Amino acid sequence: MNWGLYLADEVKEFNIAVNVIFPGHTRTTGSVEQELARRALGQRGGPVPLDPEHAVPLVMYLAQQDGSGETGKVFDTVRWLQDHGYDIAQWRHALPD
Repeated sequence: MNWGLYLADEVKEFNIAVNVIFPGHTRTTGSVEQELARRALGQRGGPVPLDPEHAVPLVMYLAQQDGSGETGKVFDTVRWLQDHGYDIAQWRHALPD
């Protein structure tokens, strides 16, 4: 259940937008260490994460919305960036060997 979408419906009459951002695989403290540990155990690694600041274009876009714009939606950061012409491949950092 997504409470953000219920909230969007409740506050739309006040011209307030509410959306949910799904950041996807995002680098956090310990991401590199966890990936290296998986490799050391012979496990297949996950996708190379984006840095948190790569969500900024989407966040800035949504910050400009009010109740008459985008509201009551779930946004996948990577998909949104790709759909709007951002080349996320250049943002991905290779992990050390």
